[in-house]
Amino acid sequence: MRNLSLLLVLFFASGITPLAGQNHFFRKYDSRQGLPSSEVYYGLQDDDGYMWFSTDHGLVRYDGYQFKTYDVYDGLPENPIFILHKDFRNRVWFVTLNGLLGYHHKGRIYPYQFNDKLHSYISDTLRATYNLITDYEIDHQGSLWFSLRNTGLFRIDSSGQIMKMNPRRKNRTTMLVPAADGRLMIDFAALPISDTLIVQWPDAPADTFNVSKYFKSKIFVHHYNLLHQGPDIYYSEKDVLLHIRKGRIVGARKLPYAIIRMGFDHDGRIWLSTQGGGGRLLDRELNEIEVFLDGEPISSFCRDQEGGLWFTSLNSGIFYIPEQQNKVIVPPNMYRQDKIIDLKYDKKGTLWYASFAVFGGFDASQNQIHRLKTAGDTVISAIQPDPDGRRLWVGTNRGLLCLDTKTNTYLPIMAALRQPWKNYGVKNLHMDTTSGILWVGTYAGFYGLKNGDIWVPNTGEGITHRVEALETAPDGRVFVGSQKGLYLYANGRLEKQLQFGLPETRITALRYRNDSLWIGTRQAGLMLLTPDTLIKFGRQSGLPSSSVSFLEFKGNLLVAGTNRGISIVAPDHRSGDSLRLIQNITAGYGLLANEVSAMTVGNNRIVAASAGFISFLVPDTNLLQRIRMPCHITAVAAGRLQVRDFDQRIELKYSDNNLIINYFAISFFLQERHTYRHRLLGLESEWVVNQQTTAAYPFLPPGNYVFEVEVRNPDGSWSPASEKIFVRVLKPYWKQWWFIALMVLTGILLMSGIVYLVGRQILRQRNLLNDMWRFQQEALALQMNPHFIFNALNTVQRFIVENDKLASSRYLSRFAGFMRAMLDNAQKPDTSLAAEMQLLGQYLELESARAHQSFTYAITCDPQIDTEKTLIPVFLIQPLVENAIQHGLKALESGGKIELRFRLEGQDLLAEVEDNGIGRAAAAKLRPEKKSSLGLPITEKRIFLINKSRQTQIRLEITDLFSESGQAAGTLARLRFPGHAKTKTHG
Repeated sequence: MRNLSLLLVLFFASGITPLAGQNHFFRKYDSRQGLPSSEVYYGLQDDDGYMWFSTDHGLVRYDGYQFKTYDVYDGLPENPIFILHKDFRNRVWFVTLNGLLGYHHKGRIYPYQFNDKLHSYISDTLRATYNLITDYEIDHQGSLWFSLRNTGLFRIDSSGQIMKMNPRRKNRTTMLVPAADGRLMIDFAALPISDTLIVQWPDAPADTFNVSKYFKSKIFVHHYNLLHQGPDIYYSEKDVLLHIRKGRIVGARKLPYAIIRMGFDHDGRIWLSTQGGGGRLLDRELNEIEVFLDGEPISSFCRDQEGGLWFTSLNSGIFYIPEQQNKVIVPPNMYRQDKIIDLKYDKKGTLWYASFAVFGGFDASQNQIHRLKTAGDTVISAIQPDPDGRRLWVGTNRGLLCLDTKTNTYLPIMAALRQPWKNYGVKNLHMDTTSGILWVGTYAGFYGLKNGDIWVPNTGEGITHRVEALETAPDGRVFVGSQKGLYLYANGRLEKQLQFGLPETRITALRYRNDSLWIGTRQAGLMLLTPDTLIKFGRQSGLPSSSVSFLEFKGNLLVAGTNRGISIVAPDHRSGDSLRLIQNITAGYGLLANEVSAMTVGNNRIVAASAGFISFLVPDTNLLQRIRMPCHITAVAAGRLQVRDFDQRIELKYSDNNLIINYFAISFFLQERHTYRHRLLGLESEWVVNQQTTAAYPFLPPGNYVFEVEVRNPDGSWSPASEKIFVRVLKPYWKQWWFIALMVLTGILLMSGIVYLVGRQILRQRNLLNDMWRFQQEALALQMNPHFIFNALNTVQRFIVENDKLASSRYLSRFAGFMRAMLDNAQKPDTSLAAEMQLLGQYLELESARAHQSFTYAITCDPQIDTEKTLIPVFLIQPLVENAIQHGLKALESGGKIELRFRLEGQDLLAEVEDNGIGRAAAAKLRPEKKSSLGLPITEKRIFLINKSRQTQIRLEITDLFSESGQAAGTLARLRFPGHAKTKTHG
């Protein structure tokens, strides 16, 4: 789990007040981070880099991201397990409370094959009621060596044969006997504490020691431990540790705590896990070097491949110390949430610190705390000790104070500060040790103070904004970092610095050395101003943040404190105009949080404040070069299949050729996302570089492939994964000759079917068009039927007989125009509403003249409708008008009326034909039995065909009209054209 806000725990319980002394920085893991229990018995790291822990609730594996617990549901004989052991095959062995064994290998739990024999032998043959295995070993021949408390040392060979290695000795005698591969193991004779210790050498006579003077207690012993390296033997019972060399006891050490477990580190030093004294580091002569986690019941210790220290606890989970040289303290009498805003060393080695309301100092003998005795709205902003340590200057938001560090009293400043400096809030303090001038940056400028005399710089217009950083050169020049850029004060003059493109940005830190000025900014990162150039160094160069608040020198290195950690930077001697990043220190290395609120350098350490704690950091410039992260392929999925044994060649069906590979690198020290590169040889030759932990290859073609993945180490080198995946995608069955022949035949049949279906569709479409054309012609023929023409010519003849030449000429001219318009419209599917209205007007005028003006008519249109742009299908409205005349008004002698209206409803065009005739029911009675109206059926059929071909919804509705008395009063035909209406636009 990478969430450091959960992992970084400094003290054992929130209610315990920490001591002023330094403690090791550590991360603490318990049930909040995924451990099944805070009772942890043993820890080790396997060859793949995983950390393993035994608990009372199962076997736990930690990969730097999450804890995975194996319990009885995963194959454990029982959940409480104790001593872990890694054998030569990198299998992690465990032993349970009832003396059963098993191991983890490649993601699975396997029980020891002779568990039944072992259990039967212990309970039936030995008749032991207390059968806890206290130590065990698996040799290269597959034999298991194990010790039983109060019983002795045994061996089970690869065939399951159990043998007791030594005869039972008398009470209070303990034997150290050779076991697997020359290693010494403990053969217990009794539970009471030992009087006699026998060392049985494989190729030399046994050594016998009287140890009664060392082990004086007569109570039962719960913890025995043995270490053996070369000629040295280290043996402990309870709280006493013996050192045996060349047949004699050369040293003994009694501890105030029982020793639970012992172990060597890579340097041959001795680590002790104690009952209540934490972890203790001794040299080979039993001299104590260092104490870790004092007060904790530590059950085991191990060091990982990155050099980190792991301690398991019997009631507090797991502690991880990434760097044992890094220490932390919290100032007493401060609230944990107090922000430490300044840190300074004086020449006596006292470390002065300040929060907003408290300041104090740490030295070798005492801890002093001082509180402001001013109004409650006064807060501290900066501190600065005098070089001799006699006075401490305290800057506040209400001015400057001076403390006598010997008497702990405030001193009056000898000459009162002149206005306006007297009550100006202090932002920054800097002591020029050469001139003895205390430079004070305020929220509205800066001034200098020396030996109590006021010295206000003559700065011309001066700086009237906030001064956040001050630095002096050996020649007396003063560099001023302000809210609006860099200034230089020299010889009484103040000049703004803009050379080499210096930005006018907020400057928060300044340090001068070797004719060069280091500049820390709030948003532009780090800059180095030399006499010749300006070098910029920001996030693109590896800086964790562009906000640099603190700068200090540590030897020839520059230390930069940011809101995202600490960076160590140096000029790149290979290139005179660039900088190089040495190391980044972030939360998890020694800082409690990434934000650095104060920083200084002293006693060869970087001292930084974060999250209310003070960290003492010893940077290891070679650490990142030593880290080599193991990279592992964790899962392979092909299609819906999960591949388990992916260390062998994988054969995939073509249907399962969607390959997904998961991988990741293990690092407990680096709490960040790693950069990987991967490739699938056979498909791609170039590396794919990203920060993903999954590679996906969909639809792999048949062939042979090799997957490779590597992780980039902190120094830029690449660590390859311990596994490569060899993948073979089989040819699909459709590349077989019989399948190809079948597919050719199927293709022919399919193409034939497609041609047939397409032909049918074309034929149907052609028939549809033919039907539309035929009904359109029928509609035309209906409107030009001989009866209509005959009636029109009779009307002309009547006008001639009546000697009305003008009327006959006018009628004949209108009849010819109507016929010409009908023939023109017959050549196109649509016509404009304006043309349709003109044609309908001509038709109504002809019919009215022929009927001796027995009916009147009117055509109206909504003025919003653009009649020229509105298009409608031809020959749909005229049959409705004709139907109204022939069947509605024909029976009327006079007084007939037809209204033709075009209205707008939304985007729909509504055409209404209304008459005041006798109605449809009466007209049907007057119609001859064998004669039917063809106009409406043809119109309805045309509407159906138009809707189907054009995907529209033209609708025809015919409504009978009635008077208030219920008598037939005419007919209303309504034709709706959805979306056809076009409206006029107004400028």
